[in-house]
Amino acid sequence: MKKEGLIHSLPFRLLIALAAGIAVGLALAAMDGMPVTNALLNILVTVKFISSQFINFCVPLIIIGFIAPS
Repeated sequence: MKKEGLIHSLPFRLLIALAAGIAVGLALAAMDGMPVTNALLNILVTVKFISSQFINFCVPLIIIGFIAPS
């Protein structure tokens, strides 16, 4: 069994994604008021809303799917 390095581990990837998110957030905050920034943030908020609604729809179906066979 091949042992993966630190770079390929999930906690390391999560920390990198967190740092990237903070950096992007700070960069967008510094460019506040620019049309490109507002458009990008509108797209991100829309994607966040759609994914949230999808998850909220699927979770009860998954729970019912596990309970119904028993």
